Amino acid sequence: MSQSAIFEKAMETVYADSSQDNWSPYKLTRPLFVAWAVEKAQGITDNGGLQYFFENDWPDNPPYSIFINAFREIGAREAADCLQKAVDNFPFPNPHLDYEKRREHLEKSRSAADEYDSIIDQLGDRMMDLSDDTYAKLETYIKQHQKYFL
Repeated sequence: MSQSAIFEKAMETVYADSSQDNWSPYKLTRPLFVAWAVEKAQGITDNGGLQYFFENDWPDNPPYSIFINAFREIGAREAADCLQKAVDNFPFPNPHLDYEKRREHLEKSRSAADEYDSIIDQLGDRMMDLSDDTYAKLETYIKQHQKYFL
């Protein structure tokens, strides 16, 4: 199995029961949850930077630390640090809980900098640069926890 086939099979396992009404990523075993969190966070960041990551609420509004910890758990420390710095940039506690204040801060940050050059944009760009490395680390993590993905 190639790495991409391993990754695809692992994600099939992660989402196997997702059509069930009571499915939640937070109910997954730790390795499956880590795969979900990294894949979702990196995927949305690759699509539109950390701006996209923060622009909408995540299911059940979990603290952003769940994503940061997942990146750390697979060994993607620099990506985790970028996300942590972006979260720390919000001038109020628990930004995951306040959609309006979060969006307002993102808008003000972009207005204060050259468009698309806010600190959150810069950190998102770095996460995008690290994307291939992050996915390689995730595949290694999946292989190390293969019994959970069968």
